[in-house]
Amino acid sequence: MSKIIKTMAVGQYGGHSIKNNKSVDITLKFAYSELPNYIKLIQLLNENIDISVKKQDEKSQMLGQFMLKEIRVDHDGEGIVKFNSMIDFVEADNINSLVGNDLFKVRFTAEIEDVGEGE
Repeated sequence: MSKIIKTMAVGQYGGHSIKNNKSVDITLKFAYSELPNYIKLIQLLNENIDISVKKQDEKSQMLGQFMLKEIRVDHDGEGIVKFNSMIDFVEADNINSLVGNDLFKVRFTAEIEDVGEGE
């Protein structure tokens, strides 16, 4: 049985790159106050995660479908979360629009297989 996991956090852009092999990496940063929200992403390891962002006074933008690559928590509680995808599954123009120091809401959605105790 599968279930949909959704979580939201307020973060900011930390950089992105598009490589020659069409691999896309994006980094998002989260403040200590968002720790309870972004740490939930651990349960989405090896899952396809739909990521959308909403800047203040703008419509929500879909960034694409990514896989969790790395979660790092600094000594001060700041979270640095890296995602990876292929260019076919991302909206590169929407990612480019994130560049800057603005905070925005990030929504993560994934469908995971619910593993019961009897399985």
